[in-house]
Amino acid sequence: MTSLTDTEDPQVYYKIAAKYIAAVKPLLTKQNDNDYGILGALLGALRGLYNIHQSHHWQVQGTSFYADHLLYQRLYEGILPEIDSVAEKLVGVAGPVMTNFFLQQKLMEQFMTLAVTSNPSTPLHENGLRAELLFLALTNLCIATLKDNNLLSSGLEQTLGTVAEKHEEHTFLLQQRVE
Repeated sequence: MTSLTDTEDPQVYYKIAAKYIAAVKPLLTKQNDNDYGILGALLGALRGLYNIHQSHHWQVQGTSFYADHLLYQRLYEGILPEIDSVAEKLVGVAGPVMTNFFLQQKLMEQFMTLAVTSNPSTPLHENGLRAELLFLALTNLCIATLKDNNLLSSGLEQTLGTVAEKHEEHTFLLQQRVE
């Protein structure tokens, strides 16, 4: 079987990430007048990714049920501390407005809609891998945007780098499942 990363142009995820940012920018601009909106968008995506993996954890079935059940549990449980870390950085640089539940719910929904296919025959691990690849592209876009705007402190860069490193690991684990 060919892997997703072999058959899909990696740049497609950067295009989808840019589409996500464009779609949620009006929501973020309405909530905040500074340039940290992309960090709020990243938080929403991270929370959406958590929901995707937790749902997959419940939905797995078949001969690889136990292994997949544990894999998705490992993925979503690893995201929870990242959500808190990114949210606290966001509050520290932009105040609490972009952590508002209703705003975050809209951001999560937008990310999840772009991250996974609605085709019920698509295997869960393929949707999980697509979501992780999109999240990594979004994280890289967030880092680059903050850096370009001179908004990336050493601590924020380290936090986002640690998050990216963990999702590179998630991508590797899911890639093994796809192959």
